[in-house]
Amino acid sequence: MPTFGYTSYVDDDNILLINQIAGSPATPESEGTAQSITACMLGWSAGEEVKCALYDSDRNLVAETEELTTGGNGWKTFNFDSPPSITISEYTIVAFGDDMTSIEMDTSAGSEHYLRLETSTYPTFEDPISSWDTNASNVRVSIYCTYTESGGGGTTLGFQGDGRLNFSGGSKELQFMTV
Repeated sequence: MPTFGYTSYVDDDNILLINQIAGSPATPESEGTAQSITACMLGWSAGEEVKCALYDSDRNLVAETEELTTGGNGWKTFNFDSPPSITISEYTIVAFGDDMTSIEMDTSAGSEHYLRLETSTYPTFEDPISSWDTNASNVRVSIYCTYTESGGGGTTLGFQGDGRLNFSGGSKELQFMTV
């Protein structure tokens, strides 16, 4: 399944999620239905509550995931109870916690990447977020969304102009004949 967001883990820095909504913006390459959010957690003790969500470019809450209390370090996946439809537009993928849990981030990600933070009291996602408390550049949070693409019912054909015909599931070489 395709993803959008930051799928890399760089042991660079982290940010506490205690009563903070933290994440980074990302754009899917196609329309579809969001299935889950995966975040790289650090210092997450069993019993501490964490959940994730998607915000649209107008800072409206699109959907939130299940709440997990499993704890542990590394990549953790949070499923959507009601998977939302997504379009090819910017979303901010966020995590939110109630205690000393952290999420990993890369502080050398380049100026086109941002850390977005909003102070809020767990467990309620602010909706809408009036403005992000922090919108710091050069930071990318290790969090991404997995989705299924829409329109998978038929075969899509497209000519590339180099002798290949693309269709859902791969590409085949075409043979040309001069008449």
